[in-house]
Amino acid sequence: MPPASVVVPAAEMMLHVLAAVCATTAIGRPLLTSRIDYSAANRYFRDNYEHERPFFSNDEAWEPIYDARQGVFNDDEGATQPASLDTCGFTICDAPSFVDDWSNLESVKTRYIPELERVMRKALRSEGPIRDLIFWNPMLRGEDWSPEHVAGQGYSPDRRETARSMIAAVAHLDTDMLAYDGDAHGFARLVERNSVDVLVRGQPPSGAPLGEKGHAIAHAIRGGQRFAIVNAWRNVDPSSPIRRAPLALLASRWKTEESGRPLVVPEAPPRPEASRWYVFPEMTVNEVLLFKQFDRCVDFQSDIWHCALPGVGAEEDDTTRAPPRRSFEVRALVLFDDNPVPAASDRFTGDAMPRVIRKS
Repeated sequence: MPPASVVVPAAEMMLHVLAAVCATTAIGRPLLTSRIDYSAANRYFRDNYEHERPFFSNDEAWEPIYDARQGVFNDDEGATQPASLDTCGFTICDAPSFVDDWSNLESVKTRYIPELERVMRKALRSEGPIRDLIFWNPMLRGEDWSPEHVAGQGYSPDRRETARSMIAAVAHLDTDMLAYDGDAHGFARLVERNSVDVLVRGQPPSGAPLGEKGHAIAHAIRGGQRFAIVNAWRNVDPSSPIRRAPLALLASRWKTEESGRPLVVPEAPPRPEASRWYVFPEMTVNEVLLFKQFDRCVDFQSDIWHCALPGVGAEEDDTTRAPPRRSFEVRALVLFDDNPVPAASDRFTGDAMPRVIRKS
């Protein structure tokens, strides 16, 4: 018999099995299983970056979907934690709104944006002081809207209504920041031209110079200031919580180099064994879902892949079928007011930029 302090290989294997069982128990049972379409992500990275293999291992997969209201499991901690922007990159907040017409951009600007700013500042307070919030790219989505329905429903300077689109049923990120190659001016132009403030007044011609807000954004970014992109997504149907095509989010855990530097998008996909899909079921009109699309500082959670689950809720019979999902979303550029991001942690122009070749 070996000493009690010596673990023989068979016993060591059993310990790993027991650990896996305990982890599964801690995670809990999935809320549902759904097909996730990774094909657009694989196609985008194949067309734009030099990768030796597909970004995600399959173009589609059936994935377990967990209930984020019950918390998000962190493999590194071996425990379930409440969903928050700093622990997993997404959270849900109480956020009743006085807006009754989400297609009215003036109402979105004067009523919703002040409401949302208060909610977002509270949700981000653990991440540092905030200098400014710029809200951009407002969008209405309908589960049953067809290409014909939304044709011509993009933003128009003449109409100045919220743009409309179909739901996005493929796993995606909203913005590939590496595509800007450190161009603060170009990114500032995108945000300013599509900001709610500018859309309400009417976009200037495409060749118009940056305005005052655009110059302030570019100056802060060129100065090394930390910034993040946070999406705010909500149900806008007062007659029903969301029971069809809910928004799913991937709680991503990343591989790291020996130095500890995370290998983030577009360098490597999330670790499949430690990254899981979540939904917040039955979202009401009094809630808003916040999730981070990018953070300049690699030390903070971000890069939340997301997609609609179009099959969920649609299989019910006519007597129990919920209405098609209606949602509204808007992005926020968050300019933080702390010290410049150290070069070692800077994903936009510093040493933490992903080391992957972009195709010309």
